[in-house]
Amino acid sequence: MKNFILLLFTLYSLLTNLYCWCSDIVSSSDFILKQTVSARSLATGDSFTGLADDITAISYNPSGLNNLNEKEVGTMYAKGISDICYGFIGIAIPVQNNKCRFGLSAKFLDAGEIEINYIDGITETVKSEQDFLYTFSFATKLFNSSVNFGININYLVNTLAEKYTYYSYSSDIGLLTEIPVNENNLGIGICLQNIRIKFDNDTNDNFPLVTRLGLNYNITIDKKTINLLSDIIYSNEFEKWKINTGLEFWLTEKVAFRTGYRIGYTLDSITFGTGLKLNNLKIDFGLALLRVYTSNFRISFIYSF
Repeated sequence: MKNFILLLFTLYSLLTNLYCWCSDIVSSSDFILKQTVSARSLATGDSFTGLADDITAISYNPSGLNNLNEKEVGTMYAKGISDICYGFIGIAIPVQNNKCRFGLSAKFLDAGEIEINYIDGITETVKSEQDFLYTFSFATKLFNSSVNFGININYLVNTLAEKYTYYSYSSDIGLLTEIPVNENNLGIGICLQNIRIKFDNDTNDNFPLVTRLGLNYNITIDKKTINLLSDIIYSNEFEKWKINTGLEFWLTEKVAFRTGYRIGYTLDSITFGTGLKLNNLKIDFGLALLRVYTSNFRISFIYSF
């Protein structure tokens, strides 16, 4: 526990220096980075950093991949506001007798079409924005301790109006551990996201630095499992804290109900959802009721083998 607290302090110090270095960054191409990749995490208010126990940990805390005992494939597709479409697919593979895990994933975002009217009277309809994010992940135990360590290497391709293409490289670093509390367990996770990696062909300077601190209090009552979740998130893009809270209740080993609430966003939202386990297949449904105008629905699938 003392070693983990020391690691948290070290990462916090690193983050402080990174904020000073990146304080002038304001993102214009990070829309894809803010999208929820799982109906399960959406239903719990995007609180997943301290739990991170399936393939979608890639997007919240890559160290959680080390909790997987089997290969997993996950996918999600969503239709957003207007013509926005978003999708995710990923795979995680345990290797070396489950001593470490590798993951590969891809996200895509299509922001729909826009009409461009030129001075000479010609009108052209083009894709307003198309993003592709490719991620390689690695997770293992840290120095044979109870602490999981994970890292992502990300490659983002951002295309505007089918004419201007920008490239970005970044890394995410995460830690995750579980501490016994009475007869229950407390999961603690931290993840630094979008740490810039500079290459000669890097053409995009807009990449927000994000830190996520997550807690998961796992309770078992009458053979029913309850996860009480919370994520505290800070981004140097808006320079303010956001708080996500959630609850996951497993009525049986095959059926779960979830709810959550997100605070500090332009559109704060209440979230709901459910999950089903059908042998090796998990199907999750999530719905976010935005404060005004609309809702956000997701369905995702995870297959273990």
